[in-house]
Amino acid sequence: MKFSTIFLLLFFFTQVATSQSDPTETMDRTYQDSTDIPVKYCLIIPSGKFLSKYIDIQIDYGQEQAIFKNSYIRDEDGNKRTFNSIVHALNYMDSLGWELVKTYSEQETENNFRSYYLFKSEGDATLPINQETR
Repeated sequence: MKFSTIFLLLFFFTQVATSQSDPTETMDRTYQDSTDIPVKYCLIIPSGKFLSKYIDIQIDYGQEQAIFKNSYIRDEDGNKRTFNSIVHALNYMDSLGWELVKTYSEQETENNFRSYYLFKSEGDATLPINQETR
């Protein structure tokens, strides 16, 4: 009796495990590499630099993120671009043709909030990042 119960449970779990598919197999391949699709929305996330008055801006436009690598706004040479303030970054995005759609904040810790800025493009905006993430 115990053997048959264990056998049935083992059979059931192997069927469930093999029936699940890898999401990358079923996902449309064009969405894995963001260079294949037009980028219409992007999200920027400002972060302060340690012991500095300047800020760095991470950008998310739907690209696949590697572990321990971030996509920052970069200049033409691929160097991370720093900004004097978030207003400086917002003006920079506007100069590239991006329209600010929404802002929101999330509480990370009791006294710390992270802000997010959602932008929209009508298709003619420049993506402010070197395609290689560092």
